[in-house]
Amino acid sequence: APVFISPLSDAVIQEGSKFTFICQVTGYPLPIVTWYKAGLSIQNNPDYHTAFENGLCSLTIEETFAEDSARYTCRAVNPAGETETTALLSVKETEPEEQLIAPSFTKLLQPSTAREGSPFQFECKVEGNPLPTVQWFKNSDCIDNSPDYIITYNNGEAILKFEKVFLEDKAEYTCKASNQCGTAQSTANLIVTPLKPTEAPAFVAPLSNVMARAGQKIKLECEVSGLPLPTLTWSHNGKPVKETRELKLQFEDNKATLIIYE
Repeated sequence: APVFISPLSDAVIQEGSKFTFICQVTGYPLPIVTWYKAGLSIQNNPDYHTAFENGLCSLTIEETFAEDSARYTCRAVNPAGETETTALLSVKETEPEEQLIAPSFTKLLQPSTAREGSPFQFECKVEGNPLPTVQWFKNSDCIDNSPDYIITYNNGEAILKFEKVFLEDKAEYTCKASNQCGTAQSTANLIVTPLKPTEAPAFVAPLSNVMARAGQKIKLECEVSGLPLPTLTWSHNGKPVKETRELKLQFEDNKATLIIYE
């Protein structure tokens, strides 16, 4: 009766590779060999190439796919009897290679006009793999670390936010996106419309007379209102007052202060 002197062995291979099952059988008269996949004959299947020479049996798969994973059987039969050998083939799927993609903008910055004193934000959207990093520029100067703006970046959506727009915010703004494959940028101009005066300047709390001795610190304060907020000028005997080491000028929250240290 036939005997497999070298049986099939289990195998694990990578998808796309060539693979051959080999076994060796003896018997007299020489057995007839048939191959099976999951119990079904594959003897005449063009996806598999079988050979049998001098007792050496082979089954070759030129290019393996995940669906080739199965239990394979080689059966040998002659008038004296039959025998078989079985082995499991496991084909591991190839992980798709991650494709690297250079940055590109799916939503560009738009030229905009904002009213002085109002909130405003620039928005754009970028994609790429890996996800690009972004930088913001005002007239070619990087403003990423400026306290004048609120910058957010989430899933490719980049926002540059102004809590309140000032006349000096009129400029060209650029968002630059970068990853290891390259860079891309989007640029737009911001125009700031000055506020029309709707409230004339008025002193809510005017200056008060102050008496001081020579060498003593003096502090003068007043509070002003108006829309837009007025600009202030201090004068002494009709001449403009300028800041020095001994004299400081402040204007904050509608309150103007002049300090003479001695």
